[in-house]
Amino acid sequence: MNETAQIGLDTTIESVIKQTVRQAIDESLPAIINAVEASHLRLAIPKELKSAEAARLLGISKNALNLRVYSGMYYEGKHFKLKNGKIRLWDRDTLLNLRSKE
Repeated sequence: MNETAQIGLDTTIESVIKQTVRQAIDESLPAIINAVEASHLRLAIPKELKSAEAARLLGISKNALNLRVYSGMYYEGKHFKLKNGKIRLWDRDTLLNLRSKE
């Protein structure tokens, strides 16, 4: 193989490696960012949240959060617990898991 062909082959291999690395980073980066963000939020946010705070964390309105409860998407015992039979206290970790899936 002559020198020009070897340089062309090296350039092609380098290009394929760069493309493969970029693709791997592009596929992995969102999950890494979500994990780091969730880790920081766990430190900054209380373990139990009222509905307004829970809705804000999920990026939805309080009405949308209530609709999700009434439709059975979120339910007592898994996503929230009731205090005094009427105030919903939402679990931070469960909400962060939901947030990463949306």
